[in-house]
Amino acid sequence: MVPSSKTCSGCGTINADLTLADRVNDCGHCGLVIDRDVNAAVNLARYTPPPQKAAPPPKAPPLPAAAGVRTPVCTRMSRVKSQCHVA
Repeated sequence: MVPSSKTCSGCGTINADLTLADRVNDCGHCGLVIDRDVNAAVNLARYTPPPQKAAPPPKAPPLPAAAGVRTPVCTRMSRVKSQCHVA
């Protein structure tokens, strides 16, 4: 949660003592006096959320092996055509 009402839109100082009954934000640090709602609107207009971490792509399930079928294995490479010769 962003403390948009309690953060001074002028200098960024957070006024932790500001209550809902306080309708004006009077910054003791920079001297900015601004309506609480206008101050919050300025802060929210400037707000940029942090970037989200990208989720890793889902792993593909393994392919089922066919019964009695062997996976071809490359035994040697042809020098001429860069082809694999299967035994």
